[in-house]
Amino acid sequence: MSLMRDDREPPEENGDEPVFQKEGKDVRITEARCKSALSKSKLTGLEYALNPYKGCEHGCLYCYSPAVIHYEGKEPWGSFVEARVNMPVQLSHELRKQPMATVGVGTVTDPYQQPESWFRITRHCLEQLVLKQWPVCIHTKSKTVVDDIELLKQFKDIEVGFTFTTADDKERAAVEPRASSTRERLDALGKLKDAGIPTFVYFGPVLPGIITEGIEGLFKELKDLSIKRFSVDRLRMHKGVWESLRPFIEKKHPELVDEYRMILYGQSESYEHILLELADTARHQGLSVTLVEEP
Repeated sequence: MSLMRDDREPPEENGDEPVFQKEGKDVRITEARCKSALSKSKLTGLEYALNPYKGCEHGCLYCYSPAVIHYEGKEPWGSFVEARVNMPVQLSHELRKQPMATVGVGTVTDPYQQPESWFRITRHCLEQLVLKQWPVCIHTKSKTVVDDIELLKQFKDIEVGFTFTTADDKERAAVEPRASSTRERLDALGKLKDAGIPTFVYFGPVLPGIITEGIEGLFKELKDLSIKRFSVDRLRMHKGVWESLRPFIEKKHPELVDEYRMILYGQSESYEHILLELADTARHQGLSVTLVEEP
């Protein structure tokens, strides 16, 4: 593999392509080449999006990234990762031509999922960005973002955000089976705080029946970690989301099947109350809260 570091154990060859295991799940990994590194972002506060990997190992049941990128492949989302190995070089060319503005790193797929330990594409892209001091906003669920703390400290304008969906790590493991644990994310936020790197939290999607246990304690800990902002987002209807979530809800929370169906089709008044109550709970703990607008 062209960008693989010598000090990390690479995935094993299985047939023609490397495969690694994450929480007992085989994930196929391939190299790919991108035609462009930066794309226009529709997210508030971000001008550009940068996604070093296509596909994701995390296997989150609520993920709508396949719908965002119009993925129509045969492989299930979560079973493959494409590493865009030429992205750092491509990015260096684009940074000479594009007007400087904030780059969102990991707007579709996690830039610090496990293959980053071998390819280091995200790191190499950040090295290009820091040379010209472009503003950067990183979004991840992965504890390994702290591997790049010394590099992140070189930016004049940077923030790192983590997604949380629950304080209960058993529930987290059910809906985000191959992502870093809740505690690992909190520990990473602590290390970023100690390094003086601004952080934020994206709490979402809000999942009724899964979020309640220990939520006040989680919010208090986030406040103690001095995160800059806290965004609350809803569960959204995109192609494949209900098909992915439904088996889990039917098995673990069968009493909520109808409620989830109503949420996804925009017919649940109680869900709006849940969102507001969650935001109020976070504010009560001293967090600066924003409710994400409907698209």
